[in-house]
Amino acid sequence: MVATQYLDSIDDAAAQEASADAAGAARVRATWLAQQEAQLRREEKTFTADPATSDDAMSFVDWLETFHIADHAEETSRLLQEHPGLLKFHIKLVPDALSNEVFWTRYFWHCKKIHLDADRRAALVERAAHEAEENEEEGWGEWDDDLTETALPGNKQGPGPASEIAAPQSSEASVESPAVDWGYDSPVSILISHRPFS
Repeated sequence: MVATQYLDSIDDAAAQEASADAAGAARVRATWLAQQEAQLRREEKTFTADPATSDDAMSFVDWLETFHIADHAEETSRLLQEHPGLLKFHIKLVPDALSNEVFWTRYFWHCKKIHLDADRRAALVERAAHEAEENEEEGWGEWDDDLTETALPGNKQGPGPASEIAAPQSSEASVESPAVDWGYDSPVSILISHRPFS
């Protein structure tokens, strides 16, 4: 019972720690994504390099089939207002060097790649954590089995609550008085022998 309660308390603590770890991981991911996107906005090559000629050109072509600049009109306006560096590149490149659509297509493509990279990192971390948890659970299971076997009644390998409790004696045995060898006539027999007869 004590061992089970102890293991339950460990499970509760582990669950709380996992919840805290998940929240911490989400904050780390958001911070990392913000840093990477800020780096994109500081580099002119984000907009001038053609993704169609890069090593991941096929992935870019596939993504283009699902991307529509019209769906991001409000977001592009907000980004230009919030990030002066991005606005500077937009004024410099659009429309003389690039069309507005090409400018934003390349930007959002690089953002997409950053998010995909973050997903891969998170999947690797989650898999490693899951494997570590499985290994830990296997270790706790063996330890719990050892405690259970030790506590079984009659187990000679170690003390357990059941093995330390002596079996109760029957009520008949507790009533009987042991025979006493006085070595001479008992006091009762002496009294009887000296009792005057009427």
